[in-house]
Amino acid sequence: MKKVLMCFICIVVVIIAAYGAKNISSGKQVENDTTYEKGSEDKFVEVETYKENEEVLYKYTLLNSEGKNVYEETGLYREPNVEQIDNEVVRVGVSAGSSVYQVRYFDTINSKISEIYYTPWDEYNNKLIRFENKKMIIQDMFDKSNYYKEVKLDMRDTAEPNSAIKSAEFLDDNTVKVTYFSEDDEEITKKIKL
Repeated sequence: MKKVLMCFICIVVVIIAAYGAKNISSGKQVENDTTYEKGSEDKFVEVETYKENEEVLYKYTLLNSEGKNVYEETGLYREPNVEQIDNEVVRVGVSAGSSVYQVRYFDTINSKISEIYYTPWDEYNNKLIRFENKKMIIQDMFDKSNYYKEVKLDMRDTAEPNSAIKSAEFLDDNTVKVTYFSEDDEEITKKIKL
């Protein structure tokens, strides 16, 4: 049994070493001993990994409808998750630990870039739902002067505010449905007109 286990461990080590050597050799050297490697890519977002001081980091580049670079973010410790949410808008999310993630939206037609939002729950027609200080916030993702509404909720106190939320979603352009746990630990569902 020991021989089988040792053979298995040796095979795994050889595979890992070969894969690592292949990935390092496929990268392109740039200044400061940084190695870049193309990763996931779609029409509007390019994600690359690079090594800086022996640490693997990520960067993403946002491209407009003509393929021109309009924004770039580097130095990310986790791989960005890219999702096209409609014909014009792309969401780029990066995990910030446990259930928290940072999201930036990009309007590919008008080259608009949003601020960073923490753990938005839903998006619909350029609006998003997020939570902050026992409030549900519904706002335009690119310019809150276009639309912004706060709804105070009697949510229970939690270390992570989003853990009191069970669900939040747009039902249509004028209605949001939220389910959360109250201060009395009751599950409450509300439909809110915008």
